[in-house]
Amino acid sequence: MKKLLLFLFTSCFLGLGAQPIYTSAPEAGQRMIARILDANLINPTDMEALGTNLNWNVTSSDIIIQTPDTSYFVSMDNVPKKEAFPAANVALRYGNDSSSYFEVYRKSASKLEILGETDFSSDPAVVYNSPLTQLEYPLMFGDEFQDTATVTIQTDQGAVRAEITMFSKAEAWGRLKTTNNTFDCVKLAYRAVIEIFFGPIPIANQTIVSYRFLSPGYSAPVLVYNAVEEEFGGEVSNDTSAQYLTSAPIASTRDQAAIRIGASPNPAKDFVNIELDRPVGSQTRLAIFSPEGNRVYEENMTGNQTRISVANWPAGVYLIQTIGKDQAWGMQPLVIQK
Repeated sequence: MKKLLLFLFTSCFLGLGAQPIYTSAPEAGQRMIARILDANLINPTDMEALGTNLNWNVTSSDIIIQTPDTSYFVSMDNVPKKEAFPAANVALRYGNDSSSYFEVYRKSASKLEILGETDFSSDPAVVYNSPLTQLEYPLMFGDEFQDTATVTIQTDQGAVRAEITMFSKAEAWGRLKTTNNTFDCVKLAYRAVIEIFFGPIPIANQTIVSYRFLSPGYSAPVLVYNAVEEEFGGEVSNDTSAQYLTSAPIASTRDQAAIRIGASPNPAKDFVNIELDRPVGSQTRLAIFSPEGNRVYEENMTGNQTRISVANWPAGVYLIQTIGKDQAWGMQPLVIQK
């Protein structure tokens, strides 16, 4: 039984915190090539930091020599046991041989939900009893969402049930430095608690905390940092992992349109002119957040220019964020001086 539970944790539920989560609906053919970092060299306090105008640096942890991990989205026509997922319309494949496994999703215009997992083995697919939200979009700084799901797996000893509760929030923004580049980022914190039952008896649990650093123009996080705690039979174990995007098409070149934001003057005192590289008539949501993280201004733009009075705003570093109807987005720090 313990061997089975460890398998469930590592192959089924750990994916909830480790998978690449896209900032808009994924399409078949999109791929992520990620380099594994030495998570022991990353200060967890830095990853946990909340707030605005922060700085993260993971370059010192880039010391592991191994082939980067590759995962990519595929159509359901290429998924084994696809009949177990009639509502699915895309899957994320890990690996390129018979040992590959697939996370199966349902995507819509507003969210991405995971439905279960499958592989090429003779074992039945793992199907969640209800979909679990992985992302709601478009996503603004400060936005949050939550969901619950269950999954039941039949074993030789009987049915094992897992109950999953997750909560996610875009809780910080700043700049992230990796070996490849420096990125303006919004940090999405993903927290999940998984309880496993044998019949009515709770027998194990797992807590996942995953930080996903989202940057305009990249449809997957440029950095993912995971911390996992497992408890079984009174024994507790902990593990951390981290990876960053490293190769085309997602890391070396932007695979998703970004909205470039021009703000002048910057620093500003009395007013600021904002100009977007968007066609006139485009619908774009614009919001500005204070140094404390509060939304102090919001506008639905149909043009590409606007003028905002900031004369009464306290001094500090603010965040301008924009999101278009096509899910493209942008971010730009704005300094207010007095």
